[in-house]
Amino acid sequence: MNLETRLLRSIDSNKKSIIKLTRELIQTDSVNPPGDYAQISGLLRDAFKDQGIWSTTISAPRNKLVKIGIPAPRPNVVAKLHGKAREAGLLLFTHLDTVAVETPEKWRYNPFSGKVVENRIYGLGSCDAKCGLAAIVFGARALIDADVKLQKSLLLAGTVDDESRLDRFKWPGTRFLVEDGFRRLGLPLPRMVINGEASGLSNVAGSFKGRIFLEITVPGETAHAGIPQGRNAILDALTMIKEIANIRLLSSRLHGKDTVNLVVIRGGAKRWGDIPSECTFGLEIRVVPPGNTMVMVSKIRRAIEKAKRRHPEMKSPILKFLSNRDPIDVPKDHRLINAIVQGARRVGVQARYSGIVGTGELQPFLTRGIPGVTYGSGNINRVHRPNEFIAISEVLKQAKIYALTAKSVCGA
Repeated sequence: MNLETRLLRSIDSNKKSIIKLTRELIQTDSVNPPGDYAQISGLLRDAFKDQGIWSTTISAPRNKLVKIGIPAPRPNVVAKLHGKAREAGLLLFTHLDTVAVETPEKWRYNPFSGKVVENRIYGLGSCDAKCGLAAIVFGARALIDADVKLQKSLLLAGTVDDESRLDRFKWPGTRFLVEDGFRRLGLPLPRMVINGEASGLSNVAGSFKGRIFLEITVPGETAHAGIPQGRNAILDALTMIKEIANIRLLSSRLHGKDTVNLVVIRGGAKRWGDIPSECTFGLEIRVVPPGNTMVMVSKIRRAIEKAKRRHPEMKSPILKFLSNRDPIDVPKDHRLINAIVQGARRVGVQARYSGIVGTGELQPFLTRGIPGVTYGSGNINRVHRPNEFIAISEVLKQAKIYALTAKSVCGA
């Protein structure tokens, strides 16, 4: 029996355990906010240890968390399969947290049940991304069962705060690990990374849209609403929004067009009878490769100036960037992508290079020149929605592809 066959048979033999762990992860509440990770991080750490894999937890420092208004601790789970060299060839990771259940009445089954129906596991986070955590654990276990002697070490992790919406609240997860956490544990940064979120097993997402969260505050001038004086900040904001809606958007084959979405608007006088003196609106913007975010920002500034030229008494707004990430492409022929495609083919999946809405928790790796992809079972159309599920066959294939890819990238 060759090495690859032994890897695949290990995962098949552990099918019941993979289902059990996926269900236990779903049954463990890790909704963010508040992001209480004590139970789920302990569950994942012990799952690694039960499979003979060294693991621990590490949180960003309490004083820094308190300073930015985040409850402590925020325990990331980190595990390792040792290779002959100290160098880490690959990190397999995904996040521990989920979004909240906003419409429980629309769920067919309890969102925290992990109910198995017709070879599917239903529940909050089943697809995003607790199936990925189980696949990582048992993909690594397969390497042990097959007696693979890795040349480079394999790092594994379950990270916090992916579902936080603003960059400063996402810091305790992969950004902390990259900046300080791995060093504190005496571990090197990986040479390559796979984020196990839902891309669909046929899509190796190595092309990432850029992202801007932009808050624009428009000042006005209050006055009694019954007289012609004053400057209505809401009307000026609406004028700017109309101009912004007309900016020229770029497109790409993988991603389609840039998107500029109005996602929030706040404004109003303190009381009826007054002209509103301030209005704030928020834009969620996605920029397709090979564009860049500063070009998009320039277009928005020009649209605002155009509105001001038409209305000379309009006051200049204040722009505040809550997130600003440029588009990134990992080369299509990169060794990591080739390894995943070959591993997928071995289990009957035709995988191809693709794009995805953003870098997510890959961001701190990619900006340091560490190539990474988003690759995991499930479908992004299922996530953050009622009746989220993952097919058992998908989880098994995901674990197999991870094991095969780790063997290829880390060397055996």
